[in-house]
Amino acid sequence: GAGKSYLMIHWALQMIEKEKFDKIYFIKSDSPPKGRKEFPAIPGGIEEKCEPLMGVLCDTTNEDSLVEILLRNNKLKILPMQFVKGRSIRNSIIYVNECQDFTPSEIERILSRLGEGSVALLDGSTKQIDNKYCLHRNGLTVASNNYKNSKNAAQVNMVKDYRSDISKEVGEMDWSD
Repeated sequence: GAGKSYLMIHWALQMIEKEKFDKIYFIKSDSPPKGRKEFPAIPGGIEEKCEPLMGVLCDTTNEDSLVEILLRNNKLKILPMQFVKGRSIRNSIIYVNECQDFTPSEIERILSRLGEGSVALLDGSTKQIDNKYCLHRNGLTVASNNYKNSKNAAQVNMVKDYRSDISKEVGEMDWSD
């Protein structure tokens, strides 16, 4: 609700349009929300299986077809966490959505894939942790702490909720189980 994804996605799209980077690699946690079971196997290829994870891109741009256009033009790659290891990603933007649901070692694995000319955008909120393995220590917090004095990183903390008044109110309530 603070606009994290909106700002990051729009910046990334502008950089692609200006040809500052070749591609956007989109990585999102596949951890189910608290109390929910994993989805059963979904038929199709990687892009069809990951399409539901792309909702944030469609919601943020208000264009379902934009994702299809970027995929068709080879400007957007969906990169499931399972396929990160061994990659060297050059001249690209790696956009990691919902970093609070990645373990520190997963974020380390992603960031260590950054090749020459690439940048990583990490977004998330430590108030929205769904991955049970990240409740006490998560990749977003560890990355923030590790890079707080780095010349190679910047951090923006957003506190205002722009989604709606009701969304803001929900965020201020106690919803603990």
